[in-house]
Amino acid sequence: MVLSLSVSLTPSGICREGEQLVVGPTDNGKFLPLKVCSIQRNRSACRVLRAGQAATLALGNFDRALLRKGMVMVSLEMHPTVSSLFESEIVLLFHAKTFRKGFQVTVHVGNVRQTAIVELIHGKEDLRTGEKAVVRFRFIKHPEYLKVGAKLLFREGVTKGIGHVTKVLDELKC
Repeated sequence: MVLSLSVSLTPSGICREGEQLVVGPTDNGKFLPLKVCSIQRNRSACRVLRAGQAATLALGNFDRALLRKGMVMVSLEMHPTVSSLFESEIVLLFHAKTFRKGFQVTVHVGNVRQTAIVELIHGKEDLRTGEKAVVRFRFIKHPEYLKVGAKLLFREGVTKGIGHVTKVLDELKC
């Protein structure tokens, strides 16, 4: 069975017809190999997909049930890593009371959206609206593909904050 998948290429890179890639991370943090059988842009066949373009990819024998939102397709040469634990420099935009260790938020980093728990606030016991800090988060369900410098948004109810990933801790190599 050939799987057809619509994608948008990130600001860097090229994808070629016949190329071997990996997709992941799966729920256990692994990346699975796959082959790009064909590429279509605007319903016309093409052999190369460049940065910033959108297309539909036909992937070789691949179990569609393994795919979920937040996964990435990358070259194996990138040596993709996944992590459940990461630190971010954040600004707490709004919180009704005090933001502290143990609080659960939905974290958005690029295409990743997952609940995470606040494990540590460096140098402080808690945060109030408008304050900045470096915070350690741990994803609750499974590890994700993260890059240092990636922009981050988190929310829970009326709580909202922004920031960027400063450190990826417990990295697991593909």
